Amino acid sequence: MTKPFSSETQRLPTRLRLFSLSKRVSARAHRLIETVHVGVWLGFLDTDDINTIVFRLYDENELYRTAAHNLYGFFPWEIELMRDYFNGCRSVVVAAAGGGREMIALAQTGVRVEGFECNPGLVEKCKEFLAQAGLSGSILYAAPDQVPSGLQKYDGAIVGCGALAHIVGRTKRINFLTDLKSHLNPRAPLLLSVGRRPQGSRYHVWIYQIARAIRMLRRSVDPIELGDDLLDCFTHRFVESELQSELQEAGFKVLAYRETHEIYAVAEA
Repeated sequence: MTKPFSSETQRLPTRLRLFSLSKRVSARAHRLIETVHVGVWLGFLDTDDINTIVFRLYDENELYRTAAHNLYGFFPWEIELMRDYFNGCRSVVVAAAGGGREMIALAQTGVRVEGFECNPGLVEKCKEFLAQAGLSGSILYAAPDQVPSGLQKYDGAIVGCGALAHIVGRTKRINFLTDLKSHLNPRAPLLLSVGRRPQGSRYHVWIYQIARAIRMLRRSVDPIELGDDLLDCFTHRFVESELQSELQEAGFKVLAYRETHEIYAVAEA
């Protein structure tokens, strides 16, 4: 009868130790290939190319068009932060509203809600879901990275999950937040989420250095920043000080900050 293996009484056989070592080497090699791949393409792709990649992700991914997603309601982290900071908000604007998940959840509570979205297909889906649910709310088409004209003043705002991080370049993100703030009443709360970058991430440092070198050789004037990533879709991943700085430059005061594998924040206009 074969005896159970005990690490206390014997070492792994050589072949198993080699297998374990090969797994670690393979994982590191994969990560290196991934890093080079992302860095090279961030170097060669221009901002218009990157915006097209983001657009296609939301155009082709059926999840954002399903009832299961858009009628789900708020995520747990959203429930917590909205309970603490959005009490008393009678009107809310939702930027990057997608198929309407946040808008529908707000309208169900009796809040006057309006939104905007840059994907025409998602705009139509949002209208469809609102109508099917018998809820009032309007959604506008907006150019990418832009706040549309014609918005009113609101008691609060939400930027759709992760959407701010799809905007290429610090200046454009700050301009977007500044324009959004102009439609908010004094001290109105803003809820948003972005991807998190670990402090000192070598992965992101290498991506940045590779992409910057290629763009310098190409004489590209498009911005590239530490934290830009193109693994699945373009996302700028933040550290806390960066997000705080961008919000403050746009005229917001950070009220709450939660950090897991993502960053969740509430700021005050």
